[in-house]
Amino acid sequence: MKINHLNDWIQLVRMARTEHRFTAEKMEMDNVYDFAFLGKKGGPFYVKKVDLTGKKYLWMPIQWLQYRNGEVKMHFKTTLEENTNFWQSVNLKLIGPVTISQEKKKDILHLLPLIDSAFHDFSKNLKTNNLEPLDLDLVEINPDEED
Repeated sequence: MKINHLNDWIQLVRMARTEHRFTAEKMEMDNVYDFAFLGKKGGPFYVKKVDLTGKKYLWMPIQWLQYRNGEVKMHFKTTLEENTNFWQSVNLKLIGPVTISQEKKKDILHLLPLIDSAFHDFSKNLKTNNLEPLDLDLVEINPDEED
C-alpha cells in the first residue's frame, strides 16, 4: 500500500489483520495531551533523590497508571490493591499546535518525489519550531545526578 497522507496510515493499520482488526482513529488537536511533562523536572513522575517530604523517591514504586475516558487526568497508584482509596491523580495539559523541527521538515520535503503531487501541499505547510529534534524515548535520566 502506498502511503501519501496520514489517512493512508489509518487504513494500513485497519487492514493489517484479517481477524480481530485493529481500530485506528485520526487524532484531532483536542485529543493530544502532553505526557512528557510528567517526567520532567517539576512533574509528578520526575526521577529525583527525594520527594517533597525528604523521603527517598523512586519511579519503581508506581504500580498502576490509568487514563479514564472523558477525564483530563492521569491516575496512578503505588500499590496493586483494588481499593480505590489509593489513587492519586495529576492534570494533563493540551499540547497545542503540533510542530516539527526544521530539520524534520527538510527531511520530509526531500521525500516529496516519492509522494503523489496532490499531497505535496500538506507536507509543505507543516508548521515548524526552532527546537532541536529530540526523541524523548532515548533520553536517559540518572536518578543519582544532582539537580
